[in-house]
Amino acid sequence: MPGWLAPRLYASTLTLDKDTVLLNGGFDVDGRLNPGVWRLGTNGQVIGKGVHAEVATDVLSVARDSRGGTVLGGYFRNANGESRTDVARLNADGSLDENWHPVLDGVVTAMATGPSGSVFILGNFNNVDGVRRAGLAKLLADGSLDRSWSPALGFIPVTMTLDANGDLYVGGNARSAQPDQPVHAVRHVSSATGAINTQWAPTFVETADRPGVRVRRIALQQDYLFVEGDFSRVNATDRNGLVKISTAGTGDVDSHWNPPVDGYIRDMDVDGVDGIYIGGVQYVDDEAYPFLGRFSTQGAGLPDMRWGVKLDPGGEVADVVVGADGSVYFNGSSGKAWSIPFAAGLAKFDRQGNLDTQWNPALVDARIVGTDSDGIYVGAALMKFGDTARNSVAKLPYNTDAIFRDGFQ
Repeated sequence: MPGWLAPRLYASTLTLDKDTVLLNGGFDVDGRLNPGVWRLGTNGQVIGKGVHAEVATDVLSVARDSRGGTVLGGYFRNANGESRTDVARLNADGSLDENWHPVLDGVVTAMATGPSGSVFILGNFNNVDGVRRAGLAKLLADGSLDRSWSPALGFIPVTMTLDANGDLYVGGNARSAQPDQPVHAVRHVSSATGAINTQWAPTFVETADRPGVRVRRIALQQDYLFVEGDFSRVNATDRNGLVKISTAGTGDVDSHWNPPVDGYIRDMDVDGVDGIYIGGVQYVDDEAYPFLGRFSTQGAGLPDMRWGVKLDPGGEVADVVVGADGSVYFNGSSGKAWSIPFAAGLAKFDRQGNLDTQWNPALVDARIVGTDSDGIYVGAALMKFGDTARNSVAKLPYNTDAIFRDGFQ
């Protein structure tokens, strides 16, 4: 891999959108360190202008809006010398939109973009533009708060996803007044009005050993919402932290779907057809055993016995991503699968769970950050773009004999 070197810092956040990658961190550009956010094309070149931020900056979420701009959310106080509190917008050329300036009092952890340039923001904030908003708000195209949009969730928002109609599913942390009392921890919210679909109203019950319901992850596959977190029952059905809920009607639980997942789930991803890939860690005699498996999203949710991946003990699963080619990409601290080593905790498995031994990029401390139609994007501590260090991002094509050939390298 000629021409590669280890830069001083690493990128902390990367986001993929079609033909561009946005990353946050410290980058050596023309011999000087520039903390902030940069937009890269799929050939690895910087597009337009970078946004320089203060050193103590952390971009946690990035989304492209309908006008071709990019919205950044996280923890920061300025961008390109201009005051910005935890959210900012870039124009299509990467320059700061100086007229888009909402004011928040807390961190933005997730975002979704709606029609007409609107942006939904979620995080640990209580006010937007001086108006009370408890962790969820809608910004209009000019960056001002939509004061008419204020859904009464009844819980602390943690995660969200858009459905095919552009409406929101929002999940979070809920507490009941009495133990074992059902609560709402996922809501379906109109993106236009903020009205809650009260007909769709699944209820959750906390576990016996931990007060409160916590929804950490939601994934939408066709007409079903998959929900992961800390709960013991949904509606009248016992479930140990993982459930399949219909998006139609009142939000009935699929009473047959109950995959035998034994352990703590760290990540999950659906393949868009009939599978859900779950990664996590199990503890046997106080020793950690990472697991990665494919379960059917149909019927009882049985494991795909062809897709059993044996990882070395002592490690953990960090990311599970399904690529457009149907392969599954794994990132974690385990360095072997089927006793075969792979570099930097990064591995590719085929549809049957076989390790692709030819796909073994020599990266350091890599992590998966996104996918597109012909490759995955990773962050690592060993990167160089041309003759200038840009730090910590690369595109690995799905085709095993094309890795690092041309393009994004």
